[in-house]
Amino acid sequence: MEEKKVAYSVTKFCDNDNYRYKGIGKLIGTNLHMFGNKVLEDITKYCQPIPYKTNEFKGYYDEINEIEVETKFGNYQTVEIQTEYKVWYKII
Repeated sequence: MEEKKVAYSVTKFCDNDNYRYKGIGKLIGTNLHMFGNKVLEDITKYCQPIPYKTNEFKGYYDEINEIEVETKFGNYQTVEIQTEYKVWYKII
């Protein structure tokens, strides 16, 4: 797979909080590898080139995770949590 060095800015939208991550990462194939072990898979499908900007891309990415939570009756239930990301990256 082809590996490219990128500068990125990712804003994570959660319930009441927003987090912004910026840094230098790698675009390996179609996946954006960021800080630590965080990977946004198939990000190139969700990001489009920015007009009149060389090697810059932006878009939105949704991630759905399933977690088990305990109900007030002591049972466990699977809940889907959706997280939305606004992504910008530039190949450097």
